Amino acid sequence: MKILKIITDLLGKGETQEKIIAKNTGWLIFGEILSYTIRFVWIVYVTRILGAYEYGKFAFAMGFVSLFVIFSDLGLSLIITREFSQNKEEEKHFSSILVLKIVLSILTLAIMTAGAFLITKDSFLRQMMFILGIVAILDYFPEIFYSFLRARQQMKYEFFGKIIRSLSLAVIGFVIIFKFPTVRGASFAYLIACALTLFIIWLFFHLKFHNIKLVWDSRKWKQILLLAWPLAMVGIFSTIYSQLDSSIMGYLGQIIQVGWYGAAYRIIGVLMIPINLIAFAFFPALSVSFKKSQEKLKRIYARFMQTMIFISFPLMTVGVALASKIIRWLYGEPFLPGVFAFQILLIMAAVSYLISPLIMMSTVINQHKKTFWFTMIGAVANLILNIIFIPKYSLNAASITTLISVLIVLVLFIIFGMKRKYFTVFNKEILFTLGYVVAASGITFLILKNHYIHNLHVLIGCLIGAIAYVLIFYILWKIFNPLLKKIN
Repeated sequence: MKILKIITDLLGKGETQEKIIAKNTGWLIFGEILSYTIRFVWIVYVTRILGAYEYGKFAFAMGFVSLFVIFSDLGLSLIITREFSQNKEEEKHFSSILVLKIVLSILTLAIMTAGAFLITKDSFLRQMMFILGIVAILDYFPEIFYSFLRARQQMKYEFFGKIIRSLSLAVIGFVIIFKFPTVRGASFAYLIACALTLFIIWLFFHLKFHNIKLVWDSRKWKQILLLAWPLAMVGIFSTIYSQLDSSIMGYLGQIIQVGWYGAAYRIIGVLMIPINLIAFAFFPALSVSFKKSQEKLKRIYARFMQTMIFISFPLMTVGVALASKIIRWLYGEPFLPGVFAFQILLIMAAVSYLISPLIMMSTVINQHKKTFWFTMIGAVANLILNIIFIPKYSLNAASITTLISVLIVLVLFIIFGMKRKYFTVFNKEILFTLGYVVAASGITFLILKNHYIHNLHVLIGCLIGAIAYVLIFYILWKIFNPLLKKIN
């Protein structure tokens, strides 16, 4: 009955900021898990149908266009959420910002098309890059509507939008790929599903929330872009060290290696779903608290960081312990050469979780230019290391250089955060949580490496790992939390 009451409270009308964050996080996490599960099942099916080499072509083309899709947004989504949540009067400018988004999308597609002629001489791959370029833009476009809804803390509608997208891809995708099991078939399935989803979301938003009129306001565009450019550059540099490696491998003709690497990265993409969801749920609350209460801001940040620590370490631990079993189960024996890269990328994902609260805090306190410089340094390091090592060590080098890049960014953020008065990067509560999590993760890893446990089905192993982690964490928390209270 107590659990039922908690669920009822969360789903009911909440007055406290914590309850609003909990509800919004719940909507986003549930929506993303269901949405990505559907999409992930489809992409795993496609990967098995195409094989490592053909899927490598698809991953190469998708990785290439992903390098450019950030130019269709340039930080608009995050700025809209920040500005609209702090001042509701700014909503009247949404239509003009939407037109700016359209203009940026058209320019981005032109850049992608031109870039395709520089990176490959293969006319088929160029055609796929053009199609997938349109797909990437259509798929990313709804973010501008979601940013409006996040400012109003109405994330449940984002949940429905993402479910529609995934169901469209599943239904249309399976039909097309069943009849046309080719890279071209997979690309057109994505295209039709994304176009249909955008039409539905646009129409619903227009009727329910905001009467959309195409307004050309270059003065407002300039104002928004001046606010957004540091975040835009952060997105560009982050994209560089997450997507550049696949493009370099493809350019060097390592297509099958791109297939192995892309398959591993697909799993990482699923595991990193909570990063943006939790960040978007906390971000409006952080923005409001910055204006009203420094103490509340510190408290919300601490909960944010503790949440990220609690989630990231078990994902990394279970993934690393069962990496070969996960790859074999999802993709089959031909993709096992990607296991080491997958393990390194799992560690990279855990580090990325810790960076997210620091990025959001720097944005809230109007220090997002620091984020720009830090991610630029990480991107430059990634570019140099990739150019040096990928030609010889291929996907293994790509994964290690990506990890090194995010570690550099984390260290820079920690140094920056230690000098801020608005929050403490690692206060006593955060450090205690980190201690519990590290200990629980270490013990869980040893349990999963036990011969009898390791030989069980991979899903049973993951379940055992999750249960073990939660129980061990709870025991440690019950033992040592009274000590923390005495220290405070």
